[in-house]
Amino acid sequence: MELDITIADSTTFYRPVLELFKDGKPHRNSEIIKEIRKMLPDNEKESNKVNTWVYFPIKHFYDAGCLEKIKDGLHRITEDGENLLNTDLKSLDRKVLKKYCPKYREKYENSSVEDDDDNYEDSIGEDSVGEEIMSEDITFIDA
Repeated sequence: MELDITIADSTTFYRPVLELFKDGKPHRNSEIIKEIRKMLPDNEKESNKVNTWVYFPIKHFYDAGCLEKIKDGLHRITEDGENLLNTDLKSLDRKVLKKYCPKYREKYENSSVEDDDDNYEDSIGEDSVGEEIMSEDITFIDA
């Protein structure tokens, strides 16, 4: 079943990721990634970005108290997570978590939630370039 989810807009992964936990059973991160891949258009199903963009919602939901860790890579939805899913919100993202989840707000109160997950992807090294390189003017002769 394909939904209106594309890799180009990572915040659309948040609600579908949490909804996959709605059955109350523990799920492996790899299972969630596999299910999200099924929802993507054929041309995006095999992208490596899927792993990264599913990991971030899981991490943020865990930080917000919406998921509980059973063991590494295995999570289950909490009552707070179910309550968040039952709200009449069109999207779930870090701004929503900061507004509705005190545990998340407390943890991230000094950080900006304006950034989108693309910036996190750069910070973990995928397709990133060091700041020292980006801050210097390099010519073909220098290279």
